[in-house]
Amino acid sequence: MPGPSHPNKPNKRPGPLEGYGSNVDAPFTDEMCGELADALAKLDELGADVMPLEMLDGFLAGVLAGPRSIAFDEYLPVILGADSLEDAPVFPDEREEQRFLELIRFRANNIAYALAQDDLKDLSDPRALSPILLDFEDEDAPPEAGEELPQRGELWAAGFLEAGDTWPEDWRLEHEEIEEPMDEILRPFIALSTPKADWPEGMQIAGESRDDWLAQAIWAVYDTYDFYRNEAPPLTRPPVRKAATPGRNDPCFCGSGKKYKNCHGAT
Repeated sequence: MPGPSHPNKPNKRPGPLEGYGSNVDAPFTDEMCGELADALAKLDELGADVMPLEMLDGFLAGVLAGPRSIAFDEYLPVILGADSLEDAPVFPDEREEQRFLELIRFRANNIAYALAQDDLKDLSDPRALSPILLDFEDEDAPPEAGEELPQRGELWAAGFLEAGDTWPEDWRLEHEEIEEPMDEILRPFIALSTPKADWPEGMQIAGESRDDWLAQAIWAVYDTYDFYRNEAPPLTRPPVRKAATPGRNDPCFCGSGKKYKNCHGAT
């Protein structure tokens, strides 16, 4: 990942985050990444509609950059594809479950630390946010019939947008005082997670690669964090979570016979 400087980087952010442990600056290692991927795969085998690892990472970035502090117990069911913790899947082994939860908390703390840095100038800084991006071209298992492999950063960007879709009244994306600046901030996430044929007018910029969009998206996580803390009007309404939708792997409600993620869930 290239490390371009941010053209509109502010000089200062609010003070240090509260409620995080002393080891938040420790890296989320490749071994931890592998452990978390294995745990998610096991939950998937148990029938849970869990987020893929890359999407989970983008979702955590959206949760932590968003307009309010969201408790672990509030965002964990979204990761697990459940309406509540009571409905969430569990591991047969309690130690496995505790390690799974520990890894998610550790990664969340790791992202929070990256967002709290107030003097970053480019993405090569080791303190900068470094997304978990998977190379699906290297996966051993072929895609399901009719299903295309995700492109680089596609699931990460979709995970970030999922945070806004889950708590729309927090993000207030259709409110006049929020809509215009957030439209600009969210452009790289839309570009990464949406087929080019479906990009909004004006999205295409000649010469920009997916890595260019990814670099813009990483800075846009910081821009989101700054916007909701320094520029957006304060929240005046209680947060409302979006209405329940079919799970990503459930049959689509339209009766097409396709999975929801490959039908109406793909729009």
